[in-house]
Amino acid sequence: MKTPEIIKTVRTTLGLSQVDFARLLDISRAQLSMVELGRRALLPSKFVLVVKIFNLLTPVTDRPYNSSTGINKKDGEKLLLQM
Repeated sequence: MKTPEIIKTVRTTLGLSQVDFARLLDISRAQLSMVELGRRALLPSKFVLVVKIFNLLTPVTDRPYNSSTGINKKDGEKLLLQM
């Protein structure tokens, strides 16, 4: 899987819109769109942030991801703002 596919998969797995995910990464929605299309590279520091966000919002379990068992959106946003 290539980087653009990874970025989009993480975003969609977490159920985030491009606007919301771009805000978390502190980039524009247009820039995120270009990254997901493979037309623009994501800075390594932003890719590390994608991994941190994914790890934070994905529960550690042997079971498949279920949004009802993860961190709720409000608590997740609070934790992300502390990053």
